[in-house]
Amino acid sequence: MSDSSEDKAIIRAKYFIAQNVHLLLNYTYDFDVHPDNDKNHLLIILHVGF
Repeated sequence: MSDSSEDKAIIRAKYFIAQNVHLLLNYTYDFDVHPDNDKNHLLIILHVGF
């Protein structure tokens, strides 16, 4: 039987560069990660709308 609990933290920031243009940064930190098995993720999204 495996342990299904996950301890994670998510930090998110959104910056509006101009009207209908924003930058989104999303960082996920896994507290249960081992140094040889890095599962932390950084996601960067630039969204432009017309």
